[in-house]
Amino acid sequence: MFNVIVSFGTQQWQFMFEQKTHALAVAAAHKTAKDTDTAMTITDDFGTTAEIMPHGVNGILIEDFSKTGDAAIERMLFQHRAQAKGQNKAANDPFLKLSAPMMQPTAMNGMRRS
Repeated sequence: MFNVIVSFGTQQWQFMFEQKTHALAVAAAHKTAKDTDTAMTITDDFGTTAEIMPHGVNGILIEDFSKTGDAAIERMLFQHRAQAKGQNKAANDPFLKLSAPMMQPTAMNGMRRS
């Protein structure tokens, strides 16, 4: 599944395609429309149709959803590894080991409930 985002002005319109060739055809249609200064018509595989003047398009992004999911997983794993590495470094840091007792809350020290 491929998501095509066409950005123009402050807006973005999204189009979904089942095949990569159809998604890539949007970029090709934009180039042709830009060269001939004619409107381009985009119809995706899920019933969305738009007619856009090419001079207003800021950019076109094509996203492969099968790889986007993998990228999100890799980012999450990276974050967890970095967090674990940071916690390990903090646990073995000599300054933090020495200052840890001083960092404990002292509000209740010496105070007892009757």
